[in-house]
Amino acid sequence: MLFRSRFDSIDQIPASTGLQRPHTYVLSVGVSTYRDTQIPARKYSSLDAELTAAYFQTVGGVPLANIRLLQDWKALRPDMEDMILEWLPKRMAPDSVVIVYFSGQAAVAPTGETYLIPYDGKLKSTGRLYPLKDLEAGLARLKARHTIFIFDGGMLPIGPSGSKHRGPQWSTPKSPVLHLIGVAGAQSGLEPPKLRHGLFTYYLLRGLKGEADANFDGDVTLGELTAFIGRAVPAVARQDFNQEQHPLIIPPLPPSSAAAGLVISKSATR
Repeated sequence: MLFRSRFDSIDQIPASTGLQRPHTYVLSVGVSTYRDTQIPARKYSSLDAELTAAYFQTVGGVPLANIRLLQDWKALRPDMEDMILEWLPKRMAPDSVVIVYFSGQAAVAPTGETYLIPYDGKLKSTGRLYPLKDLEAGLARLKARHTIFIFDGGMLPIGPSGSKHRGPQWSTPKSPVLHLIGVAGAQSGLEPPKLRHGLFTYYLLRGLKGEADANFDGDVTLGELTAFIGRAVPAVARQDFNQEQHPLIIPPLPPSSAAAGLVISKSATR
């Protein structure tokens, strides 16, 4: 099968491909363990955030000065809000691209309202969580040319015991943010010990490295990347791990759209 093959290591960061994207900014957040021990750990989230930041620097051409990495105890809600509300607005230009990656746990209320869980978050206190609607509002105010939110992690229910939950609400109406979500519904993304990474992030990085380059022109576009992840993750989850995992792209990304043609990385495999 197409994706039932060797599991290449992604831990060796590829060399710079020479791509230069001086107006692209990356905030990469990974929380593996939480101060509240009742929140399940995500074994590989911190490492995945670190590698994602590194890949966007080398094959994505993002200057190191344009990247911020928050891991574990440094990933507090005020830290994330400071990046969105203070650091990014001062740097925006008409052609800016903003990429926010979060690996860790998220929470969903019975209404469907969705929250990211920072290191110091508590499931019984939504005031200690980071509402996705607040993140969306902050990103929308940037007025960047393209804004991308990437999530790989778990979903935890909050609210009265036994209450029914709607599915997570990842986007708000007319949001300018493109969402790449690792798993549909209230499921949690796989973290196979064989890979030592989240399955979604594993294929995100393989795609950035060049495997998503469907037309072999040396450039990986956002459309190619999302199509690659959308094929690879469900196939490998089912074939190799006997489970289901289906990434979401919200809103859908038409092949003819400007966002689909955005060059997101340069292939390091050619």
